[in-house]
Amino acid sequence: MSKIVIISFHDITIGSFASRVKKLANALASENEVFIFAPEVTIPSNTNIKFRLIKRINVPIIKHIVLVLTTIFSLLKVSPDIILAESFQPAFLSFLISKFMRIPYIFDLHGIWVEEIMYNTGMDPYSRLASFLFKLEKKCC
Repeated sequence: MSKIVIISFHDITIGSFASRVKKLANALASENEVFIFAPEVTIPSNTNIKFRLIKRINVPIIKHIVLVLTTIFSLLKVSPDIILAESFQPAFLSFLISKFMRIPYIFDLHGIWVEEIMYNTGMDPYSRLASFLFKLEKKCC
């Protein structure tokens, strides 16, 4: 039995994103110990999935620092065998932690990378940076 941690800095409550994460967690929970780290999670009590809420603070820079620190300490406490990141911010953090802990990580992205950055940061879609990132994404994909 492996310990698998799914990390999301988005709420996992309602909507297609939450539905996908819950289905994935339920599928993995049949043979593994699954943890979900997210700001808010709604999961039926009759499942084997454990979750930890990541503290939410409304000051932008402090919010990200608290998310990162809470996630790091929770990962060290759980000591997972695999980390599964559900968006670009947890993916970078998961990459760093996976190197430190010497465990594999998976970056599960179901959207356009630049659009997710714009959604999470409020970046102007017509800015030079957004234009550069769209071009970079086209070359990479």
